[in-house]
Amino acid sequence: MKGRVEKGGKRILKKEKGSLTIFVLSTMLVVLGVIFVAYFSMMNKLSSQEDEIRKIYEEYNVSDDEMKQIYDETLEELNTLPKADGNQENNIVVNDSLGNKIEVPKGFYLGRYEARDEVTESTRNNSTNDNNQVVTKADKFVYNYVTQNQAATLSRNMYGETEDFTSDLVNSYAWDTALVFFQKCSDDSNYSKQNSLNTGSVANKGTTNDVKCNIYDIASNCWEWSTETSKNQEYCCTLRGGVNDKSFLADSRYAGTIALSDLYGSFRPIIYL
Repeated sequence: MKGRVEKGGKRILKKEKGSLTIFVLSTMLVVLGVIFVAYFSMMNKLSSQEDEIRKIYEEYNVSDDEMKQIYDETLEELNTLPKADGNQENNIVVNDSLGNKIEVPKGFYLGRYEARDEVTESTRNNSTNDNNQVVTKADKFVYNYVTQNQAATLSRNMYGETEDFTSDLVNSYAWDTALVFFQKCSDDSNYSKQNSLNTGSVANKGTTNDVKCNIYDIASNCWEWSTETSKNQEYCCTLRGGVNDKSFLADSRYAGTIALSDLYGSFRPIIYL
């Protein structure tokens, strides 16, 4: 670009056609060069991706017959693994053909019994202290006459702060998982629909004939508080399981108020290692 200066120092610019043409051509060549480089780079990348996809396909593609053979072999291998029935004395450790280590725990971390009162020496009643220590011992009296909030607090404080594990009130996920476990590892594939095996009155120390995989009274004796809540503001707490009435089942759930505390309401702690 050239120009001249007039009076007052104002510069008047003058376009020169030759210089502009060279500038435009240079710019176009640079742009075209960038486009070609980007295009070839993209094509090389796509080609590389196609090669990788083809390699994966060739390596992992199997026919229907081959897939059926793999399935049959896997099923046969699973049938040779040890079975857990809930009564074994030690953990079962198995390894599959790929070297995966599977350990099946020997009992189960859901409380074996409905909560028991460590202190009382007779059947609990409405005036019994609701802060007594909770245990899961067969020879103690059932811990009833307790609200959901009290049951949760008692469960969480069951072992204090000195142990290497924590405890809590059972949740519905654990309850339903336990039912699935019972049905797979016992001779009763329909236990979730089991109704109470004791009727008429609460068994003060639990029943002896409702037991699956060393877990007692899921379907019988007392309703059991859980951490599950509902949207109903008045009946917001949830009880699970059966009670001493054949109208209710192991997988049942019932709504209760936060103040509910009676003869038929107990709970069950769960342990987290």
